[in-house]
Amino acid sequence: MHQDKSPSVGQGQVVSMEWAAISGSATNDLGTAGVPADFSGEYRTRTDEELLQLWVERSDLLPEAERALQSEIDRRGLTEQAVNAKDIRCEDEDDYDNPKVREDSDQQLAPPVAAWGPSITWYWLREMWLRQRTKDGLDIQAKVESALLTRANQGRGGGGRRAELCYSYDCQGPQIGRTVRDFMIGDRVGRALAFAHKPGDTITIRVDSNVPDRSYFPSGFGWIEPLFWGVFFSILALFLLTGAVVGVFDLINR
Repeated sequence: MHQDKSPSVGQGQVVSMEWAAISGSATNDLGTAGVPADFSGEYRTRTDEELLQLWVERSDLLPEAERALQSEIDRRGLTEQAVNAKDIRCEDEDDYDNPKVREDSDQQLAPPVAAWGPSITWYWLREMWLRQRTKDGLDIQAKVESALLTRANQGRGGGGRRAELCYSYDCQGPQIGRTVRDFMIGDRVGRALAFAHKPGDTITIRVDSNVPDRSYFPSGFGWIEPLFWGVFFSILALFLLTGAVVGVFDLINR
């Protein structure tokens, strides 16, 4: 068993390597073709406990990351433990209604915000735009300044939540960046983004070399929910616009 004493990790720390999939793939030193070297190298630094936890959450990983994780688990002889591994990180959110649990836990939830359909789509588009703008940029080490996950909005927002990670880095001077996603589906990913990163932790970001204050760090969220809301509100807006145009023509023809 490996004796690395680094803190336990969830899927959120692995999503920091999502950019590796953009850069293409290579054959790693284990002989696994098509696996980005960054994934394999990262998993070799993790403890057995961390690898088993990541295996539980493998459905949230990129295919390349899952293959690299499988290779490392096989290499360490952890296959049997992986089959029976259980999620030790995720907590029942209802526990936060218990003041004692809330007081003892470092995973405290922030007050709710107005997170719903339009904002879910907006922050997804923002992340995709930053990803595109920085794809040929510089890989830079950044320091986590803060992270939060809000409680579900029980009002008009209909249960929307926000996960946010703020970080600082030095590129042609001090800079600040953040990754923000609103969501209704994806509680595990939101918790990983917020709770797997603590102030002072180091993460790898990608920075636009021409615009140093433009940076990208992957949230780990998918595209289905924001795309659904984007299409829904586009159709709704088109319907309302059509109704308005028809109403104007009726007034003109009277």
